[in-house]
Amino acid sequence: MVAYVLFVIPFTVVYLTVPERHTSMWAVIGLAGVVAMLVGIRLHRPARRWPWLMLAAANLTFTAGDTTYNILEAAFGQTNPFPSLADVFYLSTYPLFAAGLFGFIRYRTESRDLASLLDALILTSGLALLSWAHLINPLTMAGGETWIQQAAALAYPLGDVLILAMLVRLLTLGGTRERSLQLLAIGTFGILTSDVLYGLLQLQGTWQVGTYMDLGWVVFFTAWGLAALHPSMVRLTERAPQPGPGLAKRRLAVLAGASLIAPAILLSEALLGTVRDAAVIAVFSAVMFLLVMARLWELVSQHRRAVTRERSLRVAAASLVGAVTPRDVARCVEEAATTLFGPGVQHEAVLLAVDADRRLRPVTSSGRAWTRHLDLPADALGTVCTPAPPPTGTSPDAEPPPPAVTPPPDTTLGPGAPRPAAPLVGAGPPGGRAPAPGAPRPAGAPLGAGAPAPADRPAPAGAPGRAGEAPRAGRGPGPP
Repeated sequence: MVAYVLFVIPFTVVYLTVPERHTSMWAVIGLAGVVAMLVGIRLHRPARRWPWLMLAAANLTFTAGDTTYNILEAAFGQTNPFPSLADVFYLSTYPLFAAGLFGFIRYRTESRDLASLLDALILTSGLALLSWAHLINPLTMAGGETWIQQAAALAYPLGDVLILAMLVRLLTLGGTRERSLQLLAIGTFGILTSDVLYGLLQLQGTWQVGTYMDLGWVVFFTAWGLAALHPSMVRLTERAPQPGPGLAKRRLAVLAGASLIAPAILLSEALLGTVRDAAVIAVFSAVMFLLVMARLWELVSQHRRAVTRERSLRVAAASLVGAVTPRDVARCVEEAATTLFGPGVQHEAVLLAVDADRRLRPVTSSGRAWTRHLDLPADALGTVCTPAPPPTGTSPDAEPPPPAVTPPPDTTLGPGAPRPAAPLVGAGPPGGRAPAPGAPRPAGAPLGAGAPAPADRPAPAGAPGRAGEAPRAGRGPGPP
């Protein structure tokens, strides 16, 4: 990575200081970024390569557009050719950018994440209004241009808004500490900055090749090449760590700033004496108001779900204190699962016990046999069999409790281990560690996780699960 940066620096210096070398130096800088991305893909071998290949193709078309533009000026004597063949390459860059970023978003999204989507829409709406007021609307009002020139000029800020929306959506998914993602963000902001300056200078008729304004595009080429060369690039096509519930202060500040863009533009135009965008500002303000209300509703829903879950866990823990037989424990698990998920959600709860032959045996509250086949050694599922003494004060005819089934710390199923015939749920603290007091639990966590079962009670090994979730070691969802 250091060698790549040292390679780009001298070519950039020559590009800015020797006008005769603009075309050749710029082509080398752009192609170096493409080669760096291809080398990174080849070196690190991400599980899903096509998003990175889309970004490399976008860099290639952007370089082709720059090279074509420079050749038209240097070899054919055209002054600021627009529109031209170069614009065909430029505009084809945006769909490739969007496709690559969409690939990252698709693979990093674990489940339905309405909160992150609303945050991205709020921020994008504010920045889109800013682009309209200072770039798109002035281009539509500029006279002396053909409809082809106006359409091509409008396509650039619209493409920038598209890329910005995809980047914001990617950043709101979490995992922003990944160095590769940070470099992608830096490169994207570089190209957006130069594109905005390019549009403003085109409106003023003062655009020239080879100025320091081009450094934004140099940052774009270099940062994206470094992003592909960094080892963390393989994690951009994997599930991102989900942010915790609630709204972080930094994210809240960003959303508040985005919501204030519309009144700020209206105030600035009023102070200048001409309000040109009143209707557009009103529409964007209404859209952002609705998005903010939807975000508030999502926060309230998250809080309501958390309260419901904690209440269900407390009721289940209180019921388990009075449970004597395995059927009593199974009944507590089933009732807690029904309370937690509600009557409209399909779920399944089962208590897994270890019999005398150290094989898992399901226990139901009704006494009926479990319909799913389950005949596996407990050791094959990564479980630890802990003998539990019979509870004191029970009658001799009472059904003896089975040993507890508890997942050991950091246990995973090996590639050669037998797979269970049905999803299973472990008991006890996940990973062998009790969560901190007040820490949020994931939706599929075992009931009573973090509170080990009493020594004289059978430990519940059943918990609710959602249909369609991927089974995990020692724990998994219930079928529909």
